[in-house]
Amino acid sequence: VTGVQTCALPISYALATNFFVSRSVAPGEYSAARSIASALGLIVAHALGYHYAHRQMHEPSMYWAHKFHHAFAKHVTPSSANAVSVVEYVYAYMLPFVAGCAVCAPDERALLAAVAVVSVNNLLIHTPRLEEISKMLPWWAVSTADHMMHHRVQVKHFSAPTISVDRILERTMSLTLMKGTKPEPGPATAAG
Repeated sequence: VTGVQTCALPISYALATNFFVSRSVAPGEYSAARSIASALGLIVAHALGYHYAHRQMHEPSMYWAHKFHHAFAKHVTPSSANAVSVVEYVYAYMLPFVAGCAVCAPDERALLAAVAVVSVNNLLIHTPRLEEISKMLPWWAVSTADHMMHHRVQVKHFSAPTISVDRILERTMSLTLMKGTKPEPGPATAAG
């Protein structure tokens, strides 16, 4: 983490916690169920926001912000997970959390839990030794294999590091297309 990223973290954390994090009131009013739901909501919000930002950063007009991360295509290590520009860090990593906090109004525990899940998974998907075993993850999860493929080809598997928005969109689109298409007329229906 660079000095600028270190500076960006407290600023974005302060923004999220001061404006969007639900302040714990009395100890008896804490709800574990609400905290868990908020943490899951933040993970989903981050997955959606990161997917959008990451796809945008692969467009020619924004690739400059993401180019440094892809310098690690041949030799990917867990530390390359943190090899990002300041713009990428703020846009793809912090902004989805801030937006997620605005929507989910998590308590501080939920925010810290969601950040921990995203951070640990980000290291795991940049660990090549996990590539084969990661193929056992559920279809909706981002695997190390998916992300290593992304580093090799850079034109697919934009989701990271938790929920595979790519696969969810593929399944949703294929179901929509299947429902919306009509079978081609066969000889019997074409004739008459």
